Amino acid sequence: MLPSPLAIWILVGAFLLSLAGAVVAPSYADAALAPLVLFLYVLVWEWRMTPSARDVEIRIDEAQGAHIGSDTTVTVSVSPLSGIQLGTVDIRVATNAYFAEQPDQHWRLDAGEETSVDITLTPIARGPGKLEKLWLRWQSPFGLMIRQMAFDPDITIPITPNLTPQFDEQVEMVVNSYQQRGSRAVQLGGEGSEFQALRKRSSGDDTRIIDWKRSARYRTLLVKEFEVERNQQVILSFDTGYLMSQQRDGLSNLDHSINAGMLLANICLREGDRLGLFAFDSQIRTFAAPVAGLAAYPIIGETLAHLDYCQEETNYTLATSHLLSQLQRRSLLVFFTDFVDTVSASLMADNLKKLAAHHLVVFMTYQNRFLQEEEQALPGSMEQVGRSVVAGSMLQERHSLMRELEMMGVHILEVPHERAAARLINEYLSIKHRELL
Repeated sequence: MLPSPLAIWILVGAFLLSLAGAVVAPSYADAALAPLVLFLYVLVWEWRMTPSARDVEIRIDEAQGAHIGSDTTVTVSVSPLSGIQLGTVDIRVATNAYFAEQPDQHWRLDAGEETSVDITLTPIARGPGKLEKLWLRWQSPFGLMIRQMAFDPDITIPITPNLTPQFDEQVEMVVNSYQQRGSRAVQLGGEGSEFQALRKRSSGDDTRIIDWKRSARYRTLLVKEFEVERNQQVILSFDTGYLMSQQRDGLSNLDHSINAGMLLANICLREGDRLGLFAFDSQIRTFAAPVAGLAAYPIIGETLAHLDYCQEETNYTLATSHLLSQLQRRSLLVFFTDFVDTVSASLMADNLKKLAAHHLVVFMTYQNRFLQEEEQALPGSMEQVGRSVVAGSMLQERHSLMRELEMMGVHILEVPHERAAARLINEYLSIKHRELL
C-alpha cells in the first residue's frame, strides 16, 4: 500500500499550510495543525476502503502453446467480490527472455462482475516461454492510495515452429506451378525414372524417349512417359552455431531456417520422399533417420522445436564425418548455415566437397544486407570509404566461395530471409523434376 503522487502533493501542501499558520499565529499552532491531521485521517480512511487481495479473485487461463513469429494470448479474469469497487486496474506481466517485453496495459473492472482481459505475448525464440510474474494495481476511491498485488503464476508455454504451415503467396505460386506442370507426366528419361505410360509423339519431344518397337507395331511414333521417382532421401541439416543466432526482423537465422525447413518437410513428405533431420555446431546435436508419410510431420516439428541456440563455433569436419558414416545411399542434403571469415569458409568448402562427391548438396544461406548497405553507402567521409572498401572485399570473398562451391556441384541458394521458403521449395521441386538425385 503506497500513497499516490496526488496524496504526496496534498500532504506537502497541508504541512506547509500548518507550518505557515504556526509561524504567523504561534498561539494558534494547535489549530494550524488541523489541515494536516484531517488529511492524515482521510489517508487512513482511504487505506481501509481500498480493496485488498482478499476482495478479489484472480484466474489465469494459459495458452496451450505458441508458435514462433505469431502472437499468443493469456486470459486474466478478475472477479471483485460483491459491493467492491476497484475502478481502473493496471496490469503488468513479466516473462522470460523467450517473449518480447510487455508494456503497461490498463483495463477498467466493474464491481461484482468478472472481467476477462487478453494479454498478448509475442514469442521471439523457441523454447519454454514462461509467465513469471503478474502485477495488479489499483487506486483508492479518492485516488490517494495505491494498492499493488503480485502473483507468481509460474506458467510455462511451449514455443514451437508452426506445425500447420501457412503458405504465403510466393510459396503457393511455386507449389501450384509445379502441380500444374506435374499434371502432365514429366518427359525426362534416365536412371531413377519410373515408366508410367505411352503417348503419341509431339513436336519437341526428345528422340531418346521414342519407343521404336511399339511405334513399329502401331505404325505411329509413340514416346514413353516417366514419373519422378519417389522414396528418395532428403536430409535437412541445421547449423546451430553462433552465426545462426543473429537476428533478422525479430527472428534468428536459425528460426528462419526452421520455418523454411518445416515448409519443405511438408512438401517432401507429400511427394512420397523420406525426410531426415541433422543439427550440429561444435557437437552433433541431433540426427533423426529419414522417415516417410505425413504422420511423421508433427514429430519432425517437435524435434525442430527443441533445437537450442548455441554460441559456439561450428565444426564442419565433425558434421561431415558423421553424415558420411550415417548415410548409406545417395541423398539430398540441404544445409542451412552461414559464414563470415575466409578461414572457416575455406574449411566449410573442403567438407562440402567431400559430401558432394557422394550426395547432392544444397547450400542455403541468407544475404548479408549489412555488408551490401555498407558497400553501397555514399562516401561522406574517409571512414565511410574505408568501411565500403572492407565490405566490398568481404562480399567479393563471399561470392568467390559461392562460385567455388558451384564448381564442386553444390547448389547455392543465397536469398533474402523473407523469400527463403519459396526459393527452397522451388529448388527442391526443380531437382525432382530434372531427376538430379
